[in-house]
Amino acid sequence: MTYQTLDVQLDRAKNTDAYRHYLAARESVLRMLDEAERNLGGVSEYWTEELAGFNYILDASPLIVDRLREHSHHITGIRSYEYRQHHDFRKTGFLKKFIALKELDHANLFVQESTILGGFGHDLDGRFVNLDTLKFYEYLIGLDSQGFLDEFKYSPENRGVVAEVGPGWGGFPYQFKTLFPNTTYVLIDLPLTLLLSITYMKTAFSDTSVFVYGDYPIDELPTQLETYDFVFIPHYALDQLELPGLGLTLNMVSFQEMTSTHVEDYVKRAFDWGSSHIYSLNRDRSRYNSELSSVSSIMAKYYETTDVNVLPVPYFALSNPLVKEIPTIMSRIKHPRRTLRSVKRKIKPPPGKAVNMAQEIHKYKHVAGRRKTDAI
Repeated sequence: MTYQTLDVQLDRAKNTDAYRHYLAARESVLRMLDEAERNLGGVSEYWTEELAGFNYILDASPLIVDRLREHSHHITGIRSYEYRQHHDFRKTGFLKKFIALKELDHANLFVQESTILGGFGHDLDGRFVNLDTLKFYEYLIGLDSQGFLDEFKYSPENRGVVAEVGPGWGGFPYQFKTLFPNTTYVLIDLPLTLLLSITYMKTAFSDTSVFVYGDYPIDELPTQLETYDFVFIPHYALDQLELPGLGLTLNMVSFQEMTSTHVEDYVKRAFDWGSSHIYSLNRDRSRYNSELSSVSSIMAKYYETTDVNVLPVPYFALSNPLVKEIPTIMSRIKHPRRTLRSVKRKIKPPPGKAVNMAQEIHKYKHVAGRRKTDAI
């Protein structure tokens, strides 16, 4: 790049919708950060450390915003470097994992990575895929296996309300809204992380209706909730938030980084809102998190929980998935003999190992929760 081309690129990036969305979102987020400090809206030690390395995003240049996905590695740990052409030899693992998941997909739930804001991935026969893409695909398949997507699939004319705690840069909301457009999607997160997701979602869905905390008093939101496509709420405003009509509450790989108090606050709030279902993909506790007891045990206070076996390897593992059919309600009715039959193996299964119960709490697992009549 030269001085001349830099000026051209900067002028182009300054005049994009994405940069305008970023500037507006930054104003909202700065107000949230001020309010969070006044209200002592604390987070776990893990997130305090992680966010300290991410503050620079508050002063992002137009060119950084133009490649915003490059900077989501602070949240996901996934970098575009790993998907450049000299790493194409790794595509085989991604393809095998995708095929294994496709075998379990009864509802055409795959959504590829978008190319907006520097989206990256391997090209798998015309499908743009990275580890996030496969994680979200696996999560959708798990949701569907429990019937948690039925209201969105079979009654698309009815407006659904979904809340995700810790949606990060916005990748899963992007997939869900692509599949089920008649949805009000509520994103609850730390203010600094909302800067990413607000910018990403408003860029990806340019004609959508959006509420960002602070647009007007939050106690006026319930009567207007279903008029919005996306609702962005900072974590410290949880007690002020009401979500009438909420059917599904989601969390993916962030409960495990919170304190027990924070996880219970979210799960209890979902219960109080009347959320019929809650779905988690987390470790019960991260190895380095001494502030958390167990995600699934906290969920079980308010929801009847079921462990969901999608693949017998964690979402980040690209080798050795032994694929089995997930028993769904419909498969039990239509094909009772086939419900528990193994699907064709795509890769040899991993060698058996003795179970170390002390390590089980650190393994990733899908947990589906159905609302109890009364909480414990």
